[in-house]
Amino acid sequence: MRSHRGLMRSPAARWAVLVAVGSLSAVMLTGVSAPAQAAAPSNDAWENAIDVTLPFSTTVDTTEATKDAVNPGTSSAHSVWYHIKLHHDGPLLVSTQGSNYELVLRLYHAKNATDTPDLWTRVGVDTGWGLRYPAGMVRQVKAGENYYVMISNHSDDNGGLAHLVVRRPAKITYSLAKYGVLDRVDGSAVLHGTLQSTHPVKVGLLVTLRQLVGSMVVQGSGSNYNQKASKTAVTWKLRVAARHAFTTGPVRVVYSRLRVHDAGVQIGTFHFHRGTVTLR
Repeated sequence: MRSHRGLMRSPAARWAVLVAVGSLSAVMLTGVSAPAQAAAPSNDAWENAIDVTLPFSTTVDTTEATKDAVNPGTSSAHSVWYHIKLHHDGPLLVSTQGSNYELVLRLYHAKNATDTPDLWTRVGVDTGWGLRYPAGMVRQVKAGENYYVMISNHSDDNGGLAHLVVRRPAKITYSLAKYGVLDRVDGSAVLHGTLQSTHPVKVGLLVTLRQLVGSMVVQGSGSNYNQKASKTAVTWKLRVAARHAFTTGPVRVVYSRLRVHDAGVQIGTFHFHRGTVTLR
């Protein structure tokens, strides 16, 4: 009987071993290079909507989301879903600021827990583009009732990273000081006051002043659209310039506006009480 060493020396045996090793290598390489099977998000269907507890923030990859026709106009929408049920009535902020693709945000109301999508009421819809133009809304909601948030692609887009924020909108407190400063170089008025918010927001300020100087009415406006407010009270300043110079003494506030954006969504416009500010 020939030894194993002798068998390995024969050309036929060596060829059989080479073929076997090559086949095993191909199998191993195939196993390593094969891509993992993509999967739809866990909340791909409304029946599997993720429950939201305020405040809520999440990011989900929607590139593998499937179509989910629940209401007219959404049959081609690749969507993900969230479910909201609150203990108190009041305003609700829903925003997609931070997303990186054009998406559509929809909010639905289901009066009863057993309602299927064909019985829902659409509360709001908005289209946005990621960081720069987020889709969002503020809506009044009722305690104990069911709301569904649907994030879907726009037309035939492939989706992307959708960021969702759900919380109560910020509450703003603000003041306008009774005294302002007259800039004697150019005759402008410098106003100031305070701003405070329950969480960081962006505030746009606009004020119009009017003053009677002799027989002439002097009127001017000033604006600042990059003011920020947070939990800590901050002092704001605003320069109001006019074609003709203001002077020392009382000046009327004829118009004022605070436009507040929370998570990229305009949550409200507020006004100072009309009155007078004394320039010194």
